[in-house]
Amino acid sequence: MLPRPPRPPPRDNVSTWCEFIPQVIFLNSLFGYLSFLILLKWATGEATDLYHVLIYMFLSPGQIDPTGYAYPYQGAVQVRTDDLSTAANCYRAMANRCLHTSIPT
Repeated sequence: MLPRPPRPPPRDNVSTWCEFIPQVIFLNSLFGYLSFLILLKWATGEATDLYHVLIYMFLSPGQIDPTGYAYPYQGAVQVRTDDLSTAANCYRAMANRCLHTSIPT
């Protein structure tokens, strides 16, 4: 008879909700949007400069440079993507600070 495999460690729900999920939201909002732009540029053959699109997405949200225009309502989508990534990162930072501060007795 084979020995029984060891039990997995208990799941830590707090770190899942306060670390993993905000990081996934942050990375998917930025790199998912970049992947969308790459596929759009590849499919349409536009001469959009993606490097400047991502830089100006944070420097001047909602305003699209004429050389970086790729699709209608691009400014609104970039503002929402920026808001989502910033909110996820702020939530992660606040939760991390709350979890790692000691409670006085």
